[in-house]
Amino acid sequence: MIAPKDILLVGAGKMALDYSKVLSHLGLNQIVLGRGGASAEAFQQATGIRPSTGALADQIAALPVLPDTAIVTVNAMYLAEVTVTLLHDGSVRTST
Repeated sequence: MIAPKDILLVGAGKMALDYSKVLSHLGLNQIVLGRGGASAEAFQQATGIRPSTGALADQIAALPVLPDTAIVTVNAMYLAEVTVTLLHDGSVRTST
């Protein structure tokens, strides 16, 4: 079950690593959605958190509940698409 303090972190690159450090310091649980295996592996090695990987729609569909808050850390070329997908699927607050 998703707790009220769960944050969806979309992306597993360098910016996501920086956000993860802050979220961990604040004691917030992170659900991390990545795209590729290499960045997910690097993210897990750095944080101990294993991101899911694959198509965003599939990863969202696999979640029991979509957190209300998402931080989007994808490349600019994917930013609009990812943000619209999250808002359409029920994430209320997004930050890019």
